[in-house]
Amino acid sequence: MSFDRKRIEKPRGPMPIYRKPPPKDIDVTVCIAAFSGDGSIFAVSDRMLTADDTTYEPKVSKKVFQLTALCFAMNAGHDGIQAEIMGMMQASINGAMEQKKDWFQFSVKGMADSYVEFHNQIKRKRISDSILAPFNLDQDAFISRQKELSDIFIRDISDQVTRFEMPETATIIAGIDNSTGSIEPHIYAIKRGRYESVVCCDASGYAVVGAGERHADTYLMQSNFTRHFRNTKTLFLCYAAKRRSEVAPGVGRQTDIRVMGPAGGFSFLGDAKSQLPGLADIYDKMIATEQTAEKEAVYETDEYMKGKLPIDKSGSDQK
Repeated sequence: MSFDRKRIEKPRGPMPIYRKPPPKDIDVTVCIAAFSGDGSIFAVSDRMLTADDTTYEPKVSKKVFQLTALCFAMNAGHDGIQAEIMGMMQASINGAMEQKKDWFQFSVKGMADSYVEFHNQIKRKRISDSILAPFNLDQDAFISRQKELSDIFIRDISDQVTRFEMPETATIIAGIDNSTGSIEPHIYAIKRGRYESVVCCDASGYAVVGAGERHADTYLMQSNFTRHFRNTKTLFLCYAAKRRSEVAPGVGRQTDIRVMGPAGGFSFLGDAKSQLPGLADIYDKMIATEQTAEKEAVYETDEYMKGKLPIDKSGSDQK
């Protein structure tokens, strides 16, 4: 393997201290998964996709992947990376099934760990291709040949590796397994990019990722959501949370609803607009009632506060 020492020993100034940038939200989409008291898991999402600097909402979107008969993934962020990870996971699952035909060999936590591992593999490959390969190095050679390399070069490469960023992705892995001794649902939320985390959401009973995360999460918290709600209540709250999140830029207007039953199996209930229009009507009626109640509350506040505020009413005040 050829190696040009002069090329990598060029004098450089002092390296600046690297500070990791603040977390960045996913620019588009919203994905919501929640389970109900009977063990069912509902999956509600829009159809927005991201590819590099382009976002769009196709008529049919592959945002939700059924990994096994008992587990599925909901993806937000860079569509290309997510598709690559899903393909790697599916290949791994197919290989394991050839050895042992039992869906319960795949725990939900195991699926979440696999996602992280495959994401790390892709990241390592990109680092190797973009940072090390120009010097005829790979990761093993960079580590094993450090005595041959200058301190400046090692520090420079290490800094580039530290600064290397993958596009933002977020995924929900949800399903049922018998890892606790009984068949129960589980949900994990995974974020990769500037801010990385893997969170088990079993205690709250739901997970939300994407640009509409804060809006949907706030609504579910205000609804005092618990994992013990009946399935129809869970379904409506997830749908309502998605509709609330549509105020966020990048969240699509289409709404797809799926459900995994307590015994497994994954069913597409339909598009809320065309196949479940009654659900949209119920939500619109609720919003109209809220708006009416708000107007009445504001009017009552006007009457109650007359003469109590030590300021004059501004001419720019809206009714």
